[in-house]
Amino acid sequence: MKAFHFIPALAMTALIAGCSPSTPLSFNQLGDFSAYPLNQQTYRIAYTANDDISYSAAQNITLIKAAQTTIQNGYKYFIVMNSVNNVHKQPQKEVTYTDGFGGGYWGSGPGYWGPTGPWGPVGWNDPFYGVPQVVTTGPAEIAYNIQCYPNEQTAPKNAYNASLILQTIGQKYGVSPTGQVIIQQPDQQK
Repeated sequence: MKAFHFIPALAMTALIAGCSPSTPLSFNQLGDFSAYPLNQQTYRIAYTANDDISYSAAQNITLIKAAQTTIQNGYKYFIVMNSVNNVHKQPQKEVTYTDGFGGGYWGSGPGYWGPTGPWGPVGWNDPFYGVPQVVTTGPAEIAYNIQCYPNEQTAPKNAYNASLILQTIGQKYGVSPTGQVIIQQPDQQK
């Protein structure tokens, strides 16, 4: 009879734990960044995304980092230089096969160690007996060389306005129009 009193208490604990506020990641926690000068107005911006960030989001985040670097170094405009040095590595998706029994492999018969199917031993990664799973292999990596300009008169026509990028896209990822990382507060709406 005491077990029935334990179940509602366990359910209530799970409900309270599920409603606790969660703190979103700050901009600096979205992956690994580097920004270093190549000369007085040219910088190398590199970003390796966390595994759960899409390639298109990684492109936006790298653009925000370029705008942030531009503003923090006293410039207002920048261009992404076309160069063979730019790195763009999209995460790859691969299909793998398990044995249909949770991914493990069991021995079958004396001296044999390998996967088994419903009717005995089968070949490794056999698609006829395996269960397909899509696996992402590696995070997105993006690197830009940017050239910065102090004003609209010296910048080329195709230059990005760093302040505008930070005002629009930057706000979504927790970066202020001045390039400062905004400290996110826990979400209290649960």
